[in-house]
Amino acid sequence: MEIFIGTLVTLAIYIIWVNNTIISRYNTVKASWSDVLTQQNEIIKVLPVLEKAISGHKEYEKEVMTKVTELRTSAGGVQEGNINPSALNDVQSKIGALQTAINIVQENYPDLNTHELVTGYMKAVEETQKQVSAALRLFNANTMKYNETLQVFPNNIINNLISRKKKLSFYTDQQAEDNFTYKPDF
Repeated sequence: MEIFIGTLVTLAIYIIWVNNTIISRYNTVKASWSDVLTQQNEIIKVLPVLEKAISGHKEYEKEVMTKVTELRTSAGGVQEGNINPSALNDVQSKIGALQTAINIVQENYPDLNTHELVTGYMKAVEETQKQVSAALRLFNANTMKYNETLQVFPNNIINNLISRKKKLSFYTDQQAEDNFTYKPDF
Protein backbone atom coordinates (compact mmCIF):
# COMPACT_ATOMS: atom_id res chain seq x y z
CA MET A 1 0.00 0.00 0.00
CA GLU A 2 2.86 2.39 0.82
CA ILE A 3 4.44 1.69 -2.57
CA PHE A 4 1.15 2.47 -4.30
CA ILE A 5 0.74 5.76 -2.41
CA GLY A 6 4.39 6.63 -3.08
CA THR A 7 3.89 5.93 -6.78
CA LEU A 8 0.76 8.12 -6.89
CA VAL A 9 2.54 10.97 -5.11
CA THR A 10 5.51 10.69 -7.49
CA LEU A 11 3.17 10.64 -10.50
CA ALA A 12 1.27 13.67 -9.19
CA ILE A 13 4.52 15.58 -8.64
CA TYR A 14 5.66 14.69 -12.16
CA ILE A 15 2.36 15.81 -13.71
CA ILE A 16 2.53 19.10 -11.81
CA TRP A 17 6.14 19.60 -12.92
CA VAL A 18 5.28 18.97 -16.60
CA ASN A 19 2.28 21.29 -16.42
CA ASN A 20 4.40 24.02 -14.81
CA THR A 21 7.09 23.55 -17.47
CA ILE A 22 4.51 24.00 -20.24
CA ILE A 23 3.15 27.15 -18.62
CA SER A 24 6.65 28.51 -17.95
CA ARG A 25 7.74 28.00 -21.56
CA TYR A 26 4.52 29.54 -22.84
CA ASN A 27 5.18 32.60 -20.67
CA THR A 28 8.76 32.73 -21.98
CA VAL A 29 7.45 32.82 -25.55
CA LYS A 30 5.04 35.63 -24.62
CA ALA A 31 7.92 37.57 -23.03
CA SER A 32 10.04 37.03 -26.14
CA TRP A 33 7.23 38.37 -28.29
CA SER A 34 7.05 41.44 -26.02
CA ASP A 35 10.79 41.95 -26.59
CA VAL A 36 10.20 41.86 -30.35
CA LEU A 37 7.46 44.46 -29.98
CA THR A 38 9.66 46.64 -27.78
CA GLN A 39 12.36 46.69 -30.44
CA GLN A 40 9.77 47.28 -33.15
CA ASN A 41 8.39 50.24 -31.18
CA GLU A 42 11.86 51.81 -31.19
CA ILE A 43 11.61 51.96 -34.98
CA ILE A 44 8.14 53.44 -34.69
CA LYS A 45 9.50 56.20 -32.40
CA VAL A 46 12.11 57.14 -34.99
CA LEU A 47 9.62 57.25 -37.88
CA PRO A 48 7.85 60.56 -37.03
CA VAL A 49 11.19 62.33 -36.75
CA LEU A 50 12.39 60.74 -39.99
CA GLU A 51 9.09 61.68 -41.62
CA LYS A 52 9.53 65.29 -40.53
CA ALA A 53 13.11 65.40 -41.79
CA ILE A 54 12.16 63.96 -45.15
CA SER A 55 9.04 66.11 -45.53
CA GLY A 56 11.29 69.08 -46.35
CA HIS A 57 12.47 67.14 -49.38
CA LYS A 58 9.16 65.60 -50.38
CA GLU A 59 8.99 67.60 -53.59
CA TYR A 60 11.98 65.50 -54.67
CA GLU A 61 10.65 62.14 -53.65
CA LYS A 62 7.08 61.34 -52.59
CA GLU A 63 7.74 57.60 -52.63
CA VAL A 64 9.78 57.77 -49.43
CA MET A 65 6.96 59.53 -47.59
CA THR A 66 4.49 56.94 -48.87
CA LYS A 67 6.69 54.11 -47.62
CA VAL A 68 7.08 55.75 -44.19
CA THR A 69 3.30 56.12 -43.94
CA GLU A 70 2.74 52.50 -45.04
CA LEU A 71 5.25 51.35 -42.44
CA ARG A 72 3.54 53.27 -39.66
CA THR A 73 0.18 51.79 -40.68
CA SER A 74 1.55 48.23 -40.80
CA ALA A 75 3.31 48.66 -37.46
CA GLY A 76 -0.08 49.24 -35.85
CA GLY A 77 -0.99 45.63 -36.68
CA VAL A 78 1.76 44.25 -34.43
CA GLN A 79 0.28 44.12 -30.95
CA GLU A 80 1.39 42.68 -27.64
CA GLY A 81 -1.69 40.62 -26.91
CA ASN A 82 -1.68 39.00 -30.34
CA ILE A 83 1.30 36.84 -31.30
CA ASN A 84 1.12 37.39 -35.06
CA PRO A 85 4.38 36.70 -36.93
CA SER A 86 2.75 37.40 -40.32
CA ALA A 87 1.88 40.98 -39.30
CA LEU A 88 5.46 41.48 -38.17
CA ASN A 89 6.68 40.01 -41.46
CA ASP A 90 4.65 42.68 -43.29
CA VAL A 91 6.30 45.40 -41.18
CA GLN A 92 9.76 43.93 -41.81
CA SER A 93 9.23 43.96 -45.60
CA LYS A 94 8.05 47.57 -45.46
CA ILE A 95 11.19 48.53 -43.49
CA GLY A 96 13.29 46.99 -46.25
CA ALA A 97 11.35 48.94 -48.89
CA LEU A 98 11.82 52.15 -46.91
CA GLN A 99 15.57 51.59 -46.61
CA THR A 100 15.81 50.98 -50.36
CA ALA A 101 13.78 54.12 -51.12
CA ILE A 102 15.96 56.24 -48.80
CA ASN A 103 19.12 54.93 -50.46
CA ILE A 104 17.73 55.74 -53.93
CA VAL A 105 16.78 59.25 -52.83
CA GLN A 106 20.25 59.80 -51.37
CA GLU A 107 21.88 58.62 -54.61
CA ASN A 108 19.60 60.72 -56.84
CA TYR A 109 19.76 63.89 -54.76
CA PRO A 110 23.24 64.62 -53.40
CA ASP A 111 21.91 67.40 -51.16
CA LEU A 112 20.29 64.66 -49.06
CA ASN A 113 23.65 62.89 -48.72
CA THR A 114 24.90 65.79 -46.65
CA HIS A 115 21.75 65.86 -44.63
CA GLU A 116 23.10 64.32 -41.42
CA LEU A 117 19.67 64.11 -39.86
CA VAL A 118 18.26 61.70 -42.43
CA THR A 119 21.42 59.61 -42.40
CA GLY A 120 21.46 59.52 -38.60
CA TYR A 121 17.86 58.40 -38.36
CA MET A 122 18.33 55.76 -41.02
CA LYS A 123 21.28 54.41 -39.05
CA ALA A 124 19.04 54.32 -35.98
CA VAL A 125 16.41 52.40 -37.96
CA GLU A 126 19.05 49.96 -39.24
CA GLU A 127 20.47 49.40 -35.75
CA THR A 128 17.04 48.87 -34.29
CA GLN A 129 16.26 46.52 -37.17
CA LYS A 130 19.26 44.43 -36.13
CA GLN A 131 17.90 44.36 -32.58
CA VAL A 132 14.49 43.28 -33.90
CA SER A 133 16.22 40.45 -35.78
CA ALA A 134 18.00 39.34 -32.61
CA ALA A 135 14.72 39.46 -30.67
CA LEU A 136 13.06 37.40 -33.41
CA ARG A 137 15.80 34.76 -33.21
CA LEU A 138 15.20 34.53 -29.45
CA PHE A 139 11.44 34.37 -30.01
CA ASN A 140 11.83 31.52 -32.52
CA ALA A 141 14.19 29.63 -30.18
CA ASN A 142 11.74 29.96 -27.29
CA THR A 143 8.84 28.98 -29.54
CA MET A 144 10.75 25.89 -30.63
CA LYS A 145 11.39 24.87 -26.99
CA TYR A 146 7.75 25.46 -26.12
CA ASN A 147 6.44 23.48 -29.10
CA GLU A 148 8.86 20.62 -28.36
CA THR A 149 7.65 20.56 -24.77
CA LEU A 150 4.08 20.14 -26.03
CA GLN A 151 4.95 17.41 -28.51
CA VAL A 152 7.09 14.98 -26.50
CA PHE A 153 5.61 12.05 -24.63
CA PRO A 154 4.18 12.10 -21.93
CA ASN A 155 3.99 15.91 -21.97
CA ASN A 156 1.55 15.80 -24.88
CA ILE A 157 -0.87 13.69 -22.84
CA ILE A 158 -0.59 15.92 -19.78
CA ASN A 159 -1.05 19.01 -21.96
CA ASN A 160 -4.17 17.56 -23.58
CA LEU A 161 -5.64 16.67 -20.19
CA ILE A 162 -4.65 19.70 -18.10
CA SER A 163 -3.00 22.69 -19.81
CA ARG A 164 -4.58 22.47 -23.27
CA LYS A 165 -2.02 24.86 -24.74
CA LYS A 166 -1.69 25.05 -28.53
CA LYS A 167 1.45 25.03 -30.62
CA LEU A 168 2.63 28.49 -31.64
CA SER A 169 3.84 29.63 -35.05
CA PHE A 170 7.42 30.65 -35.72
CA TYR A 171 8.27 33.97 -37.31
CA THR A 172 9.26 33.32 -40.92
CA ASP A 173 10.43 35.74 -43.55
CA GLN A 174 8.57 34.48 -46.61
CA GLN A 175 10.38 36.84 -48.97
CA ALA A 176 13.80 35.60 -47.83
CA GLU A 177 12.58 32.01 -47.90
CA ASP A 178 11.42 32.39 -51.52
CA ASN A 179 14.94 33.50 -52.52
CA PHE A 180 16.51 30.20 -51.42
CA THR A 181 16.90 27.59 -54.11
CA TYR A 182 17.30 24.73 -51.63
CA LYS A 183 14.11 23.60 -49.93
CA PRO A 184 14.39 20.96 -47.17
CA ASP A 185 11.93 18.08 -47.25
CA PHE A 186 10.09 18.49 -43.94
